[in-house]
Amino acid sequence: MIDSQRKRPAERPPLVEAHADVALCDLVDVKALTRMSSSWILDRVRDGRFPAPAIRAPRMTRWKVSDIRRWLVEQVEVAMNNTEGTAKVIAKATKASHAAKAKREAQRKTQPRKGGMNGARR
Repeated sequence: MIDSQRKRPAERPPLVEAHADVALCDLVDVKALTRMSSSWILDRVRDGRFPAPAIRAPRMTRWKVSDIRRWLVEQVEVAMNNTEGTAKVIAKATKASHAAKAKREAQRKTQPRKGGMNGARR
């Protein structure tokens, strides 16, 4: 097989722990680590809410794995400490759930029953 015909492997080998602080990753890896889209990541970089790439050259953008890891840890800490925000989300979801339940009940009362013995075929 000619080198130009080789396909890129579907999965990349795991990062060696000893190199995690100096390793670089591309946008594909950053997307996989964060589970976010390219546009989401690049928008946050522009806003200063996501680590900037360590290397930005034509057709080559690389982030330090340690920067991405640090950002992920910060996000978890913020989420764990944000009890007020969590309470707001729960309250909003509960309110929406009650509203949906009330709407279903109202629809159930106004719609005629389907089935039953009237008009049943034998």
